[in-house]
Amino acid sequence: MSRQQRPKKGLKKTEDRTAVPGNTFRRLGSGFLKVTIVMAAITLLSLFFLSVYHYLLKSPYMRLERVQMTGVDDHLKAELMALCGLNTEPNLLAINLEDLKKQIEEHPWIRNARLQRQLPHTLTIDIEEQTPVAILLSDRMVYVNSHGEPFKAVTQSENVDFPIITGISDDLKSDENRLETVAHVMHTLSNEHGIWAADNLSEINVREEGEVALYYRELGAEIVCNWRNLSEKIPGLRRLADHLKSSGKIDRVRRIDLDYADGAVVSFEAS
Repeated sequence: MSRQQRPKKGLKKTEDRTAVPGNTFRRLGSGFLKVTIVMAAITLLSLFFLSVYHYLLKSPYMRLERVQMTGVDDHLKAELMALCGLNTEPNLLAINLEDLKKQIEEHPWIRNARLQRQLPHTLTIDIEEQTPVAILLSDRMVYVNSHGEPFKAVTQSENVDFPIITGISDDLKSDENRLETVAHVMHTLSNEHGIWAADNLSEINVREEGEVALYYRELGAEIVCNWRNLSEKIPGLRRLADHLKSSGKIDRVRRIDLDYADGAVVSFEAS
C-alpha cells in the first residue's frame, strides 16, 4: 500500500486571479445601465414637476384674489395696486416677488416693502412708508426721513411745515455723514416737549467738526452745540432758558453756545 503524498511545508497554493475580460465588460455594462435608469427617472420626475408648475401658472386655482397691504392708507394702497398691475387678478405663482418689491419701492413715498405668498389666493405686502421729519434746502427742497435719507423733492402742493436743513452741499453722497448728524439731532429732540421739541425747530444748520446751530420758532437766539453732546446739554439749556425768562432777558439773547465743558456762553444784543 502506497503512502499518500503530502504537500511539502512552506509551499502555498496560489489562485489564478487573472481578470476575465467578459466579466469586466458585464460589470461596466451593469453600472452604466443603473446610471442610465437613475438619470432617466430624474429627467421624468423633473418633467413631471415642470408640467405641474406650468399647469398651476395657468390654473384658476392659483388666481390672485386678495392683496393684504399694511402700512399705508387706502389712497396710497389703491395707487400701488394700479401701479403694479395687481388689479388684473394675475396668477399668484406667476408674480415675481423680487421684481414687484423693486417696483413698489420705486414709489417716492415707500421706503421698504416685504412681500409673501399665502397660497392659494393671497399676497401679503407689508409697507414701510416714508415719514418726513425735515426738509433739506440745497439746489431744491427735498424731504428727509428720520434716518437722514433724502427721498423726495417737495412739490408746491405738499406740506412744508418742517425744520429746514442748511449747510449741506448739493453733493449728498459727500455730505452723507452730515445728514446722519441731522438724524441724530432730530431723534434726540423727538423726546423733548414744549419749546425744545423737534416740532418747534425752524432750522438746523450743519457746520464743520460736528457743530450744529439750532433755531427755534419761539426763540430768537442761535443755539450752538456739538451734536454728540446735545442730549447731555439739553437739561442745562432748559435751566438756562428758565433763568433768562424769569429775569426778563430771554428776548435779548442772540446766541447760546453750549459747546463748553463747564457751562454755556450767552451773547446778548447790544443795548
